Amino acid sequence: MRRIFSINPKSYLYGEELLELALYADKLAEGKNLDVFFTVPYVHIQQLVQNTKHLIITAQAMDPIQPGQSMGKILPESLVEVGCRAVVLNHADNPMTTSELVKAVKITRRLHLKTMICAGDPEEVEMISTLRPDIMICETEDRIGQQVSASATYMAETKRIISKHSPHTRIIQGAGMTDKKDILKAIVNGADGVGLTSGIIKAVNPFARLKELMDCLATVGLE
Repeated sequence: MRRIFSINPKSYLYGEELLELALYADKLAEGKNLDVFFTVPYVHIQQLVQNTKHLIITAQAMDPIQPGQSMGKILPESLVEVGCRAVVLNHADNPMTTSELVKAVKITRRLHLKTMICAGDPEEVEMISTLRPDIMICETEDRIGQQVSASATYMAETKRIISKHSPHTRIIQGAGMTDKKDILKAIVNGADGVGLTSGIIKAVNPFARLKELMDCLATVGLE
């Protein structure tokens, strides 16, 4: 199975800087045995869909609404219309209630959008895994934006919980991922891939770091 590399520039990058990073990631993704999810604000989705070939352009969020009177919200159908292929739900910066998540997952299945749902402590991981999302991003809020990845114990435990309730859900370890050692730790402890923001964006040379980590994930365990 292909491994997952998720890049989430959040709101650090926009406009030409965001496009430049996406184009570079697209070039690196060509020919690699990776599913590369590139998560961007709604307003940039169509531009990146039109300018990349190998990235899975992903929305940062959506609202579990139907076409109608709602204003100021992200309509799921509009994501599909502009070529979006996946969506992140329940990030720590934009948490959702259980009711909202249930509605959102039903909508994404109907629209064939891949779901990437964030979960933190083991109790939340267990609850969300029962929704059987396509992908779960396991990360505790205290490590987001930091330079220290989760413990091997946490990674193994989240793998065990998710496999129990939803064996087909793929697992990303996020928050604090910085270097090759973090990637190896995640894969050894059952993850299908990793997700990064500051580990790339705040690096001295984000492009060199991106290449280093994508190359590592594509080959780790294959040497």
